[in-house]
Amino acid sequence: MLKLCLPRSGKLHLAPATAAVLLAVGVLVAAPACQFLKTGPDVRGGIELIFEADLQGTESRGVSDDDRLEQIQETVQRRIDAHGAPGIVGRDAPDRITVRLAPGGSVDEIIKVVTRPARLTFMEPVADPDGGAVPEEGASMGWKQATGIAGDGRELALTGQYVRSAVEMEAESRRRGQPLLLLEFDREGSLLLKQVTARLSLDQSPLGIFLDDELISAPLVRSVIEDKAVIENLSPETMARVVLYVNSGALAAPLKLIQRRGIP
Repeated sequence: MLKLCLPRSGKLHLAPATAAVLLAVGVLVAAPACQFLKTGPDVRGGIELIFEADLQGTESRGVSDDDRLEQIQETVQRRIDAHGAPGIVGRDAPDRITVRLAPGGSVDEIIKVVTRPARLTFMEPVADPDGGAVPEEGASMGWKQATGIAGDGRELALTGQYVRSAVEMEAESRRRGQPLLLLEFDREGSLLLKQVTARLSLDQSPLGIFLDDELISAPLVRSVIEDKAVIENLSPETMARVVLYVNSGALAAPLKLIQRRGIP
């Protein structure tokens, strides 16, 4: 069977003789239109990457599979744009994401950028059952999810979904001679952050900031923080990763590379 992907116009133009042959042997099947977010660069001679989204293995939270796949498509497009890779991202029902890249650049690096879950979480240190002192910043310790009470009374985990933006404070970074990252929270995130930092500031405990399972910072909390938090002591590489993933968003479902091929 020959499956032909229609252009967005929904019309496929074939020479009459070609169409007659295909229809005669019963091999012409029109697939749903490939849905791309935008027109992109010339990708001839580049690479096409096809990913499978694990929509069934993740919680939908009332969002349809089609809407989640669209969210993933938008997230992946933002990621490759922020990474500086010229390319376009498409989606094909029911669970496929297609990335077409122009020639040049590290394809393996792009695959890592696309498939990383990028879950930003904020954690509190686990209390010492023996009543000992809280470990110093960066020391080995146990962590638990930081939570707060929302306006409607629900207990919510403080995560990256409440972070509106992440930007490097360039002027201040130059003045201090170290990278400084500004995280800005939305209204609900600010409410949660205020509660979490109020608890931690009582004994100046650290707030663990994790990207997926990697601890990227554990600053000591010395005062109550609301809508904006400044993170210090990040390497330039970690700063770039956090900015990219926070601003592009976490994936709505895991992605797995299933095909890699050249584009004629």
